[in-house]
Amino acid sequence: MRRPEFEKRGANLAAVCVDPVPTSRALAAKLGLHYPILADPRAEMIRAWGVWHESKKIALPAIFVVGPDGRVVWRRVSETVTDRPSEDDVLAHLAEKG
Repeated sequence: MRRPEFEKRGANLAAVCVDPVPTSRALAAKLGLHYPILADPRAEMIRAWGVWHESKKIALPAIFVVGPDGRVVWRRVSETVTDRPSEDDVLAHLAEKG
């Protein structure tokens, strides 16, 4: 992961998932993630952000860029769990907004 490049653009990273906290911690350790993974086991936030896949009972992968004023300035919600933007795509969008 190119975390320093995100931080250079003033971006803070976090993830939200429906998994319980112990599962999220284990995943973060396994993948060497160094950003928070927030637990939303009832999918309340996930539903509010419009990324809940009802029939599969999962959150679709999504990226939200939130500006300093708290407004979403860019979002990308994937159609499937394997459809994810590249880090280059997200960094390019941050550069446009920055």
